[in-house]
Amino acid sequence: MKKTCTVNIANTIFNIDEDAYNILSKYLDSVKKYFHKIDDEDEIINDFELRIAENFLTKIKNKNVIDLNDVKNMIKIMGTLEDFEEISDNDKNEEAQNNQQKNNGKLYRDSSNRIIAGVCSGISQYFKIDPIIVRIVFFIAVPLNLIVYLILWFGIPSKDFDPNLRKILFRDKENGIIGGVAKGLSNYLKMDVNLIRVFFFGSLFFGGAGLLFYLLLWFFTKEAKTIGQKMNMSGFNVNLSNIEDFIKKKTKNLNSSESTLTKIFLFPFRLLAPLINAVWNIGVFIFKTIFFIIITTIVATCGILLLILLANLSNEISADQYPVFYEFLNAIPDYFIITTSWSLVFTIAISFLIAVYVLFNKKSNPYVFMLLVFLWIGFLIFNILSTPSVIIQMQDLDVLPYWISGFENNSYHFKWIY
Repeated sequence: MKKTCTVNIANTIFNIDEDAYNILSKYLDSVKKYFHKIDDEDEIINDFELRIAENFLTKIKNKNVIDLNDVKNMIKIMGTLEDFEEISDNDKNEEAQNNQQKNNGKLYRDSSNRIIAGVCSGISQYFKIDPIIVRIVFFIAVPLNLIVYLILWFGIPSKDFDPNLRKILFRDKENGIIGGVAKGLSNYLKMDVNLIRVFFFGSLFFGGAGLLFYLLLWFFTKEAKTIGQKMNMSGFNVNLSNIEDFIKKKTKNLNSSESTLTKIFLFPFRLLAPLINAVWNIGVFIFKTIFFIIITTIVATCGILLLILLANLSNEISADQYPVFYEFLNAIPDYFIITTSWSLVFTIAISFLIAVYVLFNKKSNPYVFMLLVFLWIGFLIFNILSTPSVIIQMQDLDVLPYWISGFENNSYHFKWIY
C-alpha cells in the first residue's frame, strides 16, 4: 500500500503516488533552476509542464494513479539536464525522435488528438503532416469524404500517439507579414519563405486557388504564441535539449538580414499588411457574430418548440384559450411528440457544443459528441419514417388541409384541398 497525492500540472489534476511525486518534484525543480536566467522562463516552464501533462494523460486511461514508471518514462522522453549536457550533435537527437515516430507502416486512428474519431489525425501521423491539412481536405469535399471517413473509422484500429512527437502547423505571425501563413508553412515544410510567398502571389493569376487555400489556412490554423507552439512549428519537440537549440536558432534568425530584392518585393505587402490584418480580424469577428446569431436562433427556436410540446404533454395548453392550436397538437400521437422533443434536446446540445468549439476553440468529449449525433440521427430517422402515418391520422381527424391518397409505386402522394 502506497500513499498518493494530488498535483496540478498545466491546469490538469493527477493522482500520483508518493515515490513518483518526489522524483517529479525534483525533476521540475532542476528544470526551473536551469532556465531561471532566461527572459521567457515562465512561458518555457508552462509549455514544458503542458507536455508533461499530455504525456501523463495518455497513461491514465486504464488506471487512476501515475506511478514511478510513468514518471521515469516521461523523463526519458523529455530529457534530463545530464542528457542535455552530453548532447552536442543535434542529428543524434533528431534520429532518436524519428525512430520513436515510426509506426511500422501501419495506419491507426489517433485517439489522443481526435476531434471525432481520430481518422484525420491518424492519417496525418502516417504521412507525417499536420492534421489541419487532412481536415481541410475532408472539409472541402464533405459528401464523398464522409463515406471514406466512416469506412476508415470502423476499418482501422485506434492507437495513442505521444503528443510530444507531433509536428504541428502554426501561423508564424511574429515573423510573418499577412497572417503569418506563408512563414508558418516555411517553418513546417523547411522551405524558403520567399518561395512560398511567390507561389501564393503567382496563384492569383491562375484562378486564385492559392488564395482560397491561404484563407482556409489563415482561418483554421492557430497562431504560434507560446514557446512550445513556436518550437513545434519549427520542428522542435519540447524537451530540454531542444529548448536551448531553439533559443539559439531564434537569436541567429533575428540577426539575419534580407536581400535588397526581397525587401523590394515585400514592400507593398508590408505596406498593406496592417490594413489587411485589420480587415481580416473584423471579418472573423463578423463571421463569429453571425454564427452566434444563427446558433442562438436555432437553440431558441428548438427551445420554444420543446416547451410547447412539453406543455401539451402535461396538459398545460387550454382548449378554451387556443382552440385551433390545442386541436392541432392533440391530433399528434404522444410517441411522436416525445421523439420530436428528444430530437430538439439533442439539436440544442449539439448546437451548443459546436458553438463552443467554433467561438472559443474548446473541444468537447468526442464520445459525448458522437453519442449525441447518433441519437439525434436515430430520432430524426424515426420521425421521418413516422411522419406519413402521423399525417394520415391527423387528416382523419380533419386537422390538416390535405390528405394522403395511399401508396403508389411505394411512394406517398399528397392531394391538396381548397
